[in-house]
This record gives sequence, structure tokens and C-alpha cells, in this order.
Amino acid sequence: MRQVHDVKAFILPFVQHDPLFLIIQQQANLEELLYEDAYLVEIDEAKHYSIAQVAEWLGITIAMLRYYMKPFEAYIFEQSTHQQLTLSAIIKLRMILLLKDKYRVKGLKELLRMNEADQCIQQQIVATTTVTEDVTQQVNILGQVLQQMIETGLFHFTPSDGQDNIHIAINDQFLTQYMQQHMVTLQKEHTQGLVQKIRARHIENEVMLSLRIEALQQFATQYKVSFWTKIFRAAQLNMEKEQFVLRYISQHLTNRLESALSRYYAP
Repeated sequence: MRQVHDVKAFILPFVQHDPLFLIIQQQANLEELLYEDAYLVEIDEAKHYSIAQVAEWLGITIAMLRYYMKPFEAYIFEQSTHQQLTLSAIIKLRMILLLKDKYRVKGLKELLRMNEADQCIQQQIVATTTVTEDVTQQVNILGQVLQQMIETGLFHFTPSDGQDNIHIAINDQFLTQYMQQHMVTLQKEHTQGLVQKIRARHIENEVMLSLRIEALQQFATQYKVSFWTKIFRAAQLNMEKEQFVLRYISQHLTNRLESALSRYYAP
């Protein structure tokens, strides 16, 4: 079992070049959520895991997990089957769930450069480093860095008395204002996320209730029994009725829930 503080180093090789991770890195609260998932402490990167197990880890239903898997199969299932997921696929799903409320399905596809056929357009990123001993160029680079630091407003630059040095200090007032604004934004995003989760759960409950009513109506139509049968076989009839309802819900839940969620999340 790996320690919690080792989780970040453990999953970085899987995500460091991922376009969704680059977005998550820009929002500290989302990046921390990615590392805090309890399953990462014990998961084995060499194993494959069932959809039911992954849904439990991520705190959503199987139907909801399938809903978010479907548009991104080309992105998720590089080395996985549609029934068994690798660690890489699980982390990709987690990042989709972290970003879904802000970007929706359409926005996530744009971030992943997916075409109309839901295929990822391969994009090669090449990083180059130029090594030079040209002092003039190095000074120019340092000057640009210093200019960018000045423009942030986060630092005060003052000449030191009697010396050809510059004293750099943190602009406390600017930092305080920035942190206050950032906290307001985080609180707003957190509230919106909770509202989205509550609404999604409410939609699922509505779908389940609707399917149960439909199943009971069909059972009453297909299995008409006499008054005396209802009296003497009440317990058995109730058991058969519940079995019929469970089969009906199991058969129709995924498609019905996908349809309801699609209408809710439609841009």
C-alpha cells in the first residue's frame, strides 16, 4: 500500500501530457481532488478493474459512468476493454468527471481534439531546449523574466541603499486581494458542483420511480389474477411482482437515464 503523499508521484506519469490534466493543473482545488481519491492508495497499475468497481470508487452509478464513457471511448479505451478498465482509463474518467460541469461534453471534446466521429486527432508536442553561451541573450531572457514579474503586481522592486542590487519583496496587499478573489471563486465552483451532483441524483431517482410505475402497470396488465388467488397467494404474487419490477428497471434504466442526463446537460 502506497502512502497518500506518494499518490501524486504515482499518477503523474499517466497524466503529465494529457490535455485535460493541463486544464486541471490550472485549478488547484481540482488537482487536489484528483490526488485525494482513496482507491489510488491501493490500486494495482498492472490489473484491470470492472465498471461496477470503478463506479463505486468514483461515487456514481454504473449507468452514469457509462453515460460519460460513451462519448470518449477513443480517449479512454486505448489499452482497456469496454468492460475492464486500466489505471490510465480510470484516471481519464476521473478527470472527465472533474471537468464535466464546467465544459460539458462538447467542451471536453474540443479540449481533446475529437472530430465528429468521436476520434482523437493525434497531436505531437515537441519540446526543444536551446543551449547557448551567448551572455547577451541570457541577459535579455533575464530581463524579460524580470519584466513579467513586475507586470504581475505581486512583487515590489526597490534599489538597495549604497549598492547596485535590487531588493525584491512580496506585495502583501496585492496577494491578499488575489487570495480573497480566488477563495470566492473556489467557493462558487464548489457550490455549483454540489448543485450539479444533487440534481443528477434527483434525475436518477425520478427515472427509477417512473420505471417502477411502468413496471407495476405492465405486471397488472399481463398477470391478471382472480380475487381468491390474490388472497391465498398474496406473498408469492408480491415476490413475483417485485422480481418483474427489478427485471424491468434493469432492462431500461441505462438508456432512460442516459436520455434524461443528456437533456439536462445539453448546452
